[in-house]
Amino acid sequence: HIGPQSSLMDLEVDEKLKTKFDALILLSGVEPQRSILEQKLIENLKNSSKTIALVRGSNNVFDQSISNFTVYNFAHGSILKDLIINSELVICRSGYSTLMDLHFLQKKKIILIPTPGQTEQEYLANYWENKFNARICTQSEIKSFDFF
Repeated sequence: HIGPQSSLMDLEVDEKLKTKFDALILLSGVEPQRSILEQKLIENLKNSSKTIALVRGSNNVFDQSISNFTVYNFAHGSILKDLIINSELVICRSGYSTLMDLHFLQKKKIILIPTPGQTEQEYLANYWENKFNARICTQSEIKSFDFF
């Protein structure tokens, strides 16, 4: 048993990067589901008073300007680690690698949105809800979900 593994384990956080966010949205996965989730979350949270970091996981052009969002196409290494550590809440898919990173960094406030039709993500979301008190939101519930 080797325990949880994370690509962020041996990285130092750059002290200059410590920006605090109320929420971090980590997007990943295959299209079109990644883009569908991105648009639903933006629509739901763009009028919030909360500060939100959005890691899109895409090189596609992002032509929106949203006052409470700081947008990254990608975040890797120490920047990703910094964003996770310094965000009160993480909103993400329930993919295995993402969950290992969150576990390693001891994130407690998590909202998991399993990719529709991916039963392993549904299973992991339910497991994390039961074991670590993560909250689950289905993609179809986003419009009415209370994130904060």
